[in-house]
Amino acid sequence: MQGIKKCKLAPIFRGKILATYFPEEYMNIFSEEHLDYFLTKLNIGNLISLNILEKQRELLFIKNSNEITKNWTNYKFSCFL
Repeated sequence: MQGIKKCKLAPIFRGKILATYFPEEYMNIFSEEHLDYFLTKLNIGNLISLNILEKQRELLFIKNSNEITKNWTNYKFSCFL
């Protein structure tokens, strides 16, 4: 993940590439405002100081910890959010 953080591409462009090539590891939500909103609504607003990739990881952890959503694709989960 350190290599991704050091990449000189714009974060949104970098996120689109990651979500396209690694859809099971990265979400297709690139807006930090949206990620903050979802984290707050899920009562995990204390993670707002994290970077975009870490926020996505937290949302994916929640997805994979839930009996209903754990079998959903990341795309389906992001649509649900």
